[in-house]
Amino acid sequence: MLKFLSLISLSLFSISPAYAGIFTGDPERTVIIVETDTSRFDHNKAVQMTFCPVGKKNTFKGSCGYKAYSYPGWSKEVYDVVDVGVYEYDIQWMKPQAKGLYAFSKGTITAQGGWSNKLYGPNEVTQIANLEGGTVAVITLPLTDWKNGYSASLKRAKAAFKKQYGAELTKKMKFVSFKAAPVKCTFKNAFVQFQINHNKCTLK
Repeated sequence: MLKFLSLISLSLFSISPAYAGIFTGDPERTVIIVETDTSRFDHNKAVQMTFCPVGKKNTFKGSCGYKAYSYPGWSKEVYDVVDVGVYEYDIQWMKPQAKGLYAFSKGTITAQGGWSNKLYGPNEVTQIANLEGGTVAVITLPLTDWKNGYSASLKRAKAAFKKQYGAELTKKMKFVSFKAAPVKCTFKNAFVQFQINHNKCTLK
């Protein structure tokens, strides 16, 4: 049994880096770009994020399983990296989920010293965007940059995308920004508030 589990573990680690190339360059896929201002945020920290669909009553869950867009920040081998000045662009190509509005529901960061359980999901504000196949959605770190507007970061990210993939593919894609939205979250008990998987959130 131990040998069997070891083989499974080895297989998972061996196939994971190949994930980056599965969808790269396919205009029917969904793309998430994380723009990081490296002068203000430690770009050596891996960021993991989950975006869950928003329902008809403007609610979304902290964890939504296979329905989520999951940004795997645990290895730079699974996405493309473009550096432009102080900005780093981590570009992840994904299989499209159901068309609609998605909210940033949870996230963690990994420092050089090991895992951190810091909650990156919504407290009073989350980030939302309409996602579908052919969409490139940009989210900026640190997240407080939403106060500075979106047009500049979107323009920079589009230029980085063009630099990496060329003008022809860039023209085929629709570029959008994750935008800040006020939110209220409910929890089963006080302890759960400190966990990554909060119960349910509602856009105000």
